[in-house]
Amino acid sequence: MTGLTKSAAHFVANLQYEDLPTGATDAAVRGIADCASVILLGLDEPVTSLVAGNAPRGADEAWALWGKLRTSADYAALVNATAAHALDYDDTAGDSHPSAVLLPAILALGEPAATGKDILTAYVAGYEVWCELASREQDKHHAKGFHPTGIFGAIGAAAACANLLGLDEEKAAAALSISASMSAGLVANFGSMTKPYQLGRAAQNGVLAAQLAAQGMTAAIDALEHPLGFLAAYSPAARVDRTTEPAFGRSWRILSEGPNIKLYPVCYAAHRMIDSVVALADATAGRIDAIRSIRVHLGHTQSQILRYRAPGTSLEAKFSAEFAVAAAILEGSVGLRELDDDYVKRVAVRELMARVERVECTEIDPQQSLFSPADHVEIEFADGTVQSGPAVRFAFGHASNPAGQPRLAAKFDECTASQLGEATRRDLFSMLCNLQDVRSVSELYKRAA
Repeated sequence: MTGLTKSAAHFVANLQYEDLPTGATDAAVRGIADCASVILLGLDEPVTSLVAGNAPRGADEAWALWGKLRTSADYAALVNATAAHALDYDDTAGDSHPSAVLLPAILALGEPAATGKDILTAYVAGYEVWCELASREQDKHHAKGFHPTGIFGAIGAAAACANLLGLDEEKAAAALSISASMSAGLVANFGSMTKPYQLGRAAQNGVLAAQLAAQGMTAAIDALEHPLGFLAAYSPAARVDRTTEPAFGRSWRILSEGPNIKLYPVCYAAHRMIDSVVALADATAGRIDAIRSIRVHLGHTQSQILRYRAPGTSLEAKFSAEFAVAAAILEGSVGLRELDDDYVKRVAVRELMARVERVECTEIDPQQSLFSPADHVEIEFADGTVQSGPAVRFAFGHASNPAGQPRLAAKFDECTASQLGEATRRDLFSMLCNLQDVRSVSELYKRAA
C-alpha cells in the first residue's frame, strides 16, 4: 500500500483541469467567488492593516490588498487570507474555512501566468487533500483547543501551490511534509484578531512550503501518517485513521462536503439557530418586549466554540449564541450592520441576550460532526405562550441547502460595496463565475482597479 503522503503527492502532482468531475468546478467557483468578496470586505479591517503594515517593501512578486500593495508572494498570501477571515464571513467545510486559505495562496503564487483553469485545478487539489486529512479524525480538534483551519490549512495550501507550480511527486510530497511542520492554531484565540491571522499564517506557510520544496528542501516521505507525524500529533485522543488507503481521484470531497457559503457574518456554529429565529419573525413582531426567556437548543461542541455568553465587542459577538439569537430577533437577521461594537452594547441587545438559555445536546449529526442533529429556538412570552422555531439541520447556504445565484450575488454586493462601484462589482462577479475563461490572474485585479 502506498502511504498517505505519497498518495496525496501523486494526486496533487498529476491533477489536471480535464480530470475534474462534473460539479467540481461549479463548487470551486462558488467558494472562490465568495472568498474574493470577503477579501475585499476585510481590506480596511484593523487586523488587515496591522498585518499589511509589516509587509516587506521592495518585493515585487504578488499583489496584496486586491491590487493595492506589491510585496512577496508569501506575505501577499498572509495579508489576503487575514483579510478574508477578518469578519468571519467566509465559507466552511470539514470543520474549517478552506477558501480563505486556499485562494489567497493560489493568487499569490499565480502571478502573472496562472489561468482561471489553473486556479480552479489548484483549488480542488488543495481542497481534496485538506478534507481527506480532516475526515480521518474521530474526535473534535476544537474540543482539544486546536483550530482546524490553522492546522490543516497550511497543508491544503501547500497542496494547492504544489499543483500550481507543477511540482513533481517527490517535491509535492516534500511540500506537504514541510507544511505539516508549520501547522498551528488555537481555539483560545477565537474572538480576537489572532483568529484571522491564523488563517493568514496557514496560507503563507503553504506558499513557503511549496517554494522551499521547489528549491530542493527535503522532508520525510511519511510525515502525514507516521506514528510520530502530523495526524498522530494533532489527534485529540489518538483515534485517528493513519492507514486507510485514500480515494483521491475516485471519490471527490468537494462534491460531498461543501463548500458551505455563510450568509451571516458570525461563527458558523450559530447559523442554524439564526435560521430558526428568522422563521419566527411573524410570531415575535410587536412582542419583543414581552419575551420572558429564549431557549437555544444546540450541540455541546457548538456551545464550546460559541464561548462568549455576554460579549462586549463585535469580535466576541461573532462567537456568541446569545448575541446571534438576540440580534436575529431584533433585526430579523444578522448582517454586517449588527457586527459593530456600539450595536453589541445597546441596552435592548444586552437585555435580550440575558434572557437566552442554552440547552446543550451531546448527540452528533452524522454528516456534520461539530453539530447536533438539529438546532432550534423556543421563545417564551410573559403570558406563558411558547413559540418554537423549526429544527434546522443544514443552515441556509450549506451545500445541502444551497442559496441561489441571486442570494450569492447579493452577498457579493454587500461585501464589496465599500471598495467597488456597481458596474465594477457586476463585472468582477461575472468574471469569477466564469473563472474557467479567465486568461490570467491579473485580469481579476484589473477589474477592481
